[in-house]
Amino acid sequence: MQTPCVLLSADRSGAGKTTIATGLMAALTEMGMEVQGFKAGLDYIDPTYHEYVTGRPSRNLDGYVMTQKDIKTIYANATKNADIAVIEGVRGLYEGLDIDSDTGSTYQIAKTLNTPIIMIIDARSITKTAAAILKGIQEFKKPDIQAAILNKVGSQKHQEKLEKAIHRHTDIQVIGAIPRTSEMEIPYRHLGLIPASEMNQQQIKKKTQGLRETIKQTIDLQKLTEIARPPKKTPPTKTTPRKPDVTIGVALDKAFTFYYQDNLELLKQHGAEIKTFKPTQDTLPKVDGLYIGGGYPEIHAKQLQDNQKLRQQIKEESQKGMPIYGECGGLLYLLDKIKYQDKTYSMTGALNGTAIVGENRVVGYTELQATKNNPILKKGQKIKAHEFHHSHITNLQNPQYTIKLHRGTGIKNQKDGLTKNNTIGTYQHIHQQPYPQTTKNLLNKCREYKNQK
Repeated sequence: MQTPCVLLSADRSGAGKTTIATGLMAALTEMGMEVQGFKAGLDYIDPTYHEYVTGRPSRNLDGYVMTQKDIKTIYANATKNADIAVIEGVRGLYEGLDIDSDTGSTYQIAKTLNTPIIMIIDARSITKTAAAILKGIQEFKKPDIQAAILNKVGSQKHQEKLEKAIHRHTDIQVIGAIPRTSEMEIPYRHLGLIPASEMNQQQIKKKTQGLRETIKQTIDLQKLTEIARPPKKTPPTKTTPRKPDVTIGVALDKAFTFYYQDNLELLKQHGAEIKTFKPTQDTLPKVDGLYIGGGYPEIHAKQLQDNQKLRQQIKEESQKGMPIYGECGGLLYLLDKIKYQDKTYSMTGALNGTAIVGENRVVGYTELQATKNNPILKKGQKIKAHEFHHSHITNLQNPQYTIKLHRGTGIKNQKDGLTKNNTIGTYQHIHQQPYPQTTKNLLNKCREYKNQK
């Protein structure tokens, strides 16, 4: 039998999904359960909290970039040896690609896995309206809502009114009521919550302990575990990993933290040995290619600039033809410079251009196609991805783009994939589980480079 699961959703962003999901996973883990976390959508940050409290990498499930089979396979593979799974939704239950379909929504994930839903209601300044919200969501598409958790409750009297209204007007049980408290807050910045990996150990330990204790005191965990049920059956995939025959360096430190666990596992599955390195302080390890993910290079730009030796090594290897793949924050690091808060910092210069990091936000699903062969895509290949950043690029000198977007913004005029030698930088965040050819293409380029050295 597959691992039982619950899905936490809400009517909007900011209702408390991440804090409640994290506290819940921490509480269940403390009870001795093996808990597997998931995040609906393609967010990198929330899963860092899941992983910290469960000790297991959290996975993303997204109905825009993934097929139903992909979603079921990722769930089945990730929940091996887990006692319960908790899926944290994204935005409101029904928000997704557009208003005409369920694509990309939390509701789509719930339908695909046949997962019971627990709705989180931001109860600030409402009583009967909480019942109306639940009833409206329930009637809209008949989702399997099994319970509700009330968040940001003002007082015992407020809680009683809320529960009475919900009981009178719906058939949804209330299994928890969480008071307004600073214990249930996580600090934000421009791309969302501050990743757990960037907090020091004392900070993250104190914060997650506070979340756990609040959840233990306010939510009926017994009822929640009774609500959980296994999804539609999909057996885990059985794959034989290729024997490692190529080494790839993965930039991993406080400046670069945005990696999907499935992407890293695909690298290993297709024959890569991974060597991680810290661009803020390390020199380049002996590798046959580089993968530089997203993150916050602008916040750590001074330290990245100060590591002049690594910057020079990366530029030299790029000029020699080493395959280098930079994604969003990785793209910025591969450029000549980053300008942030009126200061300009030197980066690797493997690609020409200056990134201006500001307040203009670009976010959304994308669809892209390779116009030329590049380190991750062959000409004509199409994939779906997403972009999320607050920057634009200037001082482009004879830019060579190898990707065009049919949906999305890209680097300029729906062009992306800034390419030079075997180096590619892109604003596109690619979940490679549905598109393993991107992994294979990159590693094949690394093998070619290795054999030429």
